[in-house]
Amino acid sequence: MTHSAKRKNTLRVLAAMFPLLAILMPCPANGQGQPYAVWEHPATSDYWFVRLDAATGQKTDIAVIPGMTAFVSGNNTAFDTDLNRYHVMGLSGATQRFYTIEASSGVVVHNVTVPDVLYGITYHCTDSMLYAVRVSGNNYDLVTLDAASAVISPIAALPGITAVVSESFVIDRLSGWYCLVVQSGPSRFLKAYDLASGLQVSSQPFPDNLTGIRYSCADSALFGLWENGSSYQLERIIIPSGGHFTTGVLAGVTPGFVAESASVSNGGNYTYRGFDAGNNFALISIDLSTAGVLASQVTMDNAKGFEEGICCQDTMTTGIAPAGPLMISCYPQPARDLLFLEFDLPVHLVEISTATGHRVLQQHAPASRSWELGVAYLPAGTYVLSAYMTHGRSGRRVILLR
Repeated sequence: MTHSAKRKNTLRVLAAMFPLLAILMPCPANGQGQPYAVWEHPATSDYWFVRLDAATGQKTDIAVIPGMTAFVSGNNTAFDTDLNRYHVMGLSGATQRFYTIEASSGVVVHNVTVPDVLYGITYHCTDSMLYAVRVSGNNYDLVTLDAASAVISPIAALPGITAVVSESFVIDRLSGWYCLVVQSGPSRFLKAYDLASGLQVSSQPFPDNLTGIRYSCADSALFGLWENGSSYQLERIIIPSGGHFTTGVLAGVTPGFVAESASVSNGGNYTYRGFDAGNNFALISIDLSTAGVLASQVTMDNAKGFEEGICCQDTMTTGIAPAGPLMISCYPQPARDLLFLEFDLPVHLVEISTATGHRVLQQHAPASRSWELGVAYLPAGTYVLSAYMTHGRSGRRVILLR
C-alpha cells in the first residue's frame, strides 16, 4: 500500500526530530522482553493497559481502558509498529468491540463494534495491515480488519478446517505467510497461507501439542513451547516440513503456559507467563538461541495479551540488524520450460514444493546468485520456491508454472 511507506517515513522523521519518542518506547539494554498487555484489576474489575518487564517482573499501569468489561480470547491482540498502537478485542457489556490504544499514553483512539468471530488478529508491518481468521458456522476465511472502521475484507476461504488451535497464529514475516495450527477431522496440521493471495502454500501434519508459537525477527523463524513428558522444551518450527526440533530444555521451570501470554523481543528473547520451579506464577524470559532461562520473576498480576512493539524492519531502537529475507527474482511468470532465478546473495540449495508441501524438485549447486531450472516435467499449477544460503538464511515465494 502506498500510504505505508509515507507513514513509515513520517515516523522516522519524527523520531529524528524528537528523541523523546525513544524514551516513550524504552527498549531494555539486555534485550529481554517488555510486552504491552491488558490487566484486570482484582478489586474494581477495570481493565488497564499496562507494560511488563521480563527482567524484573514489574508491571507498569499506563491507563484504564474505558468501557471494557471483558477480554476476548483467541489471540485477538496486535501491535501496530507504524503508529505505536496496541489493539485488543474486548467486550463492553454484551457488545464485542475492537480497541486501538496509543501505547505511550494509553488513550483509546478507536473503539468500534465487531460482530464477527475472529481469531489470531496479527499485525504485519510490511504492508501495515491487520490479518485474522474469521469463523462463521463451519466456514473459515482469511481476512483483513480495519481498526478504525471495523470493516472486514475477505482474502480467501480456508477449506478443510474443523477447528483452529489457540496460541498458534503467527505471521512468518520472512515469507509473508499467515501460519496456524488447525484441526482437520481427527488430525492436526500446520498450515501456511500467502497473505497477498490467500493461497495455501504449506500443509503438514503437526501432531505434537506446541503452544505459544511466536515469530522471532532475529532468527527469521517460528518458536514454541512443548511439554514433552516431564520436561518443558523450546522448539524451533520448520513450516515447509511441519517438523520441529529442540533448541533446549528449560531449566528451573515447571511445565505450563498461561494463555495469551507470550511475546518475542527484537533481541531474540522469548517472554511468557508460566510457572517457576516452585510452581509459582512467574514471568519467564528465555534466550531463543540456547533455551537458557534469563529471568524468572514471581508475579501475581493476571495481565495477558502480550505484544512487543517491534517490527523486523525496524532496527532503530536496538541497533541489531535482523536477518532479513533473501530476495528472489524469477522469470518468466508463469514459466513453461525454464525458470530463471536471481538472488541478492549466493544460494546453494533450491527446492520447489506443491501448495500442500510435497517437494517435487531439489537442486544443489556451488553457491551462486543466478540459477536456471528445468521445469518442463512439472504439471501446471501453483508452487512454492524455497532457496537456502550456506549459513542458513533463506527465502520463499509463490511461483506459477504452465
